[in-house]
Amino acid sequence: MADPGVQAPMHKNSKATIPRVQNFISSSRFSQVNLVDRLYPFNQPAELLHWALPGGEGAWQQYTFEDIMDQTFTPTTVGTSFGPTWSTHWFRVLLTIPTEWTGKEVRFRWDSGSEATLWSEDGVVLQGLSSSASAQVRTDYVLSSSYDGSTPALTLYVEMAGSKI
Repeated sequence: MADPGVQAPMHKNSKATIPRVQNFISSSRFSQVNLVDRLYPFNQPAELLHWALPGGEGAWQQYTFEDIMDQTFTPTTVGTSFGPTWSTHWFRVLLTIPTEWTGKEVRFRWDSGSEATLWSEDGVVLQGLSSSASAQVRTDYVLSSSYDGSTPALTLYVEMAGSKI
């Protein structure tokens, strides 16, 4: 009989264990059984509009939230690249929350590969966002812990810094 005070290591073979863990936390492999799909079982695309702040590094200090809201935002899509480094970009995010999500937790997810700030429609900073490539990941914000169906349309703003954080 084995000695109860002796425990075998949990992961005997790192060459096998690490790829298995990476598959489990991946957002693109083993859909519907990986960690990401378990945490976020429902997805709804958003309408994205973009405005690039002119003037280069430090120019953002000259603009108020109200100034930015008066700019002309143009349609964009997920996957588009924005730059150059240290430039600032604003996104108007138009969300439609399905009625089927009533009673469920609703999160806004954003992973731009850079640092960003989530703003409410009335200019209140809601939360900082960071890339999943950084050591401290913060890619989502809880809109409602139990959606009551009262706001099927919602507008948020994201200020994104082209910083490759």
